[in-house]
Amino acid sequence: MEQPYEYYPGFNKDATDYLILYLLLLEFICVLLAAPIFSSDHQTKADDIQRCTKYGRIRLAVVRVMVMLLISTLTVTAGVTIFLSLTRGIFGAECMNSSIQMLYSAVNLSDLNLGQMLLMGAGVGLLTITAAVLCTLMISSRCRSVSAAAIAAMAICLLPIVIGQMGSGNLAGWIRCILPTGGLGLGNCFLYELFDFNFINLGSSSFWVPHAIPAVLAVEIPLFFVLTVCFHNQYIAK
Repeated sequence: MEQPYEYYPGFNKDATDYLILYLLLLEFICVLLAAPIFSSDHQTKADDIQRCTKYGRIRLAVVRVMVMLLISTLTVTAGVTIFLSLTRGIFGAECMNSSIQMLYSAVNLSDLNLGQMLLMGAGVGLLTITAAVLCTLMISSRCRSVSAAAIAAMAICLLPIVIGQMGSGNLAGWIRCILPTGGLGLGNCFLYELFDFNFINLGSSSFWVPHAIPAVLAVEIPLFFVLTVCFHNQYIAK
């Protein structure tokens, strides 16, 4: 780990909480936007028209998913860029070079300064929102009503928070990491895990939670994309 630790006064720990709350708000907005993408057609029977079109199955599904991903990515990227720019302007560029060991805990596995920590948290937050949007699209491709898709999507967003409050064992840790929304939460998200020593165990192997969450997201994002297209194609083929 790079030494010596550096500290420039001025940073407020609340800025980390604000970033997490902001990402959670963006997650809720994005999943609510994604919920009616397919389910609205099922509810209004517009999919009857799509069955009669040449590109109403796989190509239409791919285009819809790509457009929703573009909207969510641009929204989150623009919002996070503004937030990080304001944070840098308020606390100063020099303050962002402070070692997180000096501000949170000297016993820490992460070799990061404050600026790198916020960037990494924002990056994993974007991946988490992307996975949440794709999971919502997958649910929407199977639901016959918009309200059912929206309720299911919001439940998935809130589930890591509920699990984190109810339990902290190995099983609870695995469930949080496997959920597509496990990277964001209140008190148990990726950004907070960077300051902790939480490991999840599988047999004789142990995995640090900040390593497990991005690894799971890397699998889930393409998986949900493929499943959404397949489910839409199956529904239209009925």
